[in-house]
Amino acid sequence: MALLASIGSSDDEYRMAAEAALRYNVNNILITSLEDLRRGINYLKENDLGRASFYILDQHHPKDRGFFQVVERFFNKRRRKKLMNDKAFVNWATNIIQTEKKWRSFFNNLLNNTAIVKDFDSAVRLSSEFPKISYATMSGDFLDGSGIIDSGASPEFEETLFGKKQLLDNLKSELPV
Repeated sequence: MALLASIGSSDDEYRMAAEAALRYNVNNILITSLEDLRRGINYLKENDLGRASFYILDQHHPKDRGFFQVVERFFNKRRRKKLMNDKAFVNWATNIIQTEKKWRSFFNNLLNNTAIVKDFDSAVRLSSEFPKISYATMSGDFLDGSGIIDSGASPEFEETLFGKKQLLDNLKSELPV
């Protein structure tokens, strides 16, 4: 079990985009089994600690191998390649997250359809051309594939979740033993 915000980071250059892409999930508790889920829920109930959002990585789902799924994957790959050739495309969100190998699949599942782009105008333009993809900008704006837009003034680096984590790590390394 782990809090998503505590197990991932990114390079400073991508920090705002990573925060935007993960904004709705940073407080999720990652679990790998139904038993962990049950223990977590029971702990919250027994200690009257409120509610929490859990994200379980279900490794038991069979891959869809039907004709329509194969065709859909083919066209998704084509769209993704076309998007990657756009001058505003920076990277896929899954590629900018740094985490331990055991947590990688959580981030891949959460961010597999999120592109990092240069700016808000590019995200708006690309979202009309590739509407099923979500977009995070380098300055921290987020356009969800369902049409939700999260934008406004960007927080300072130290105010972001990954920024606070990096600042704490830096302070720990600078303190004398």
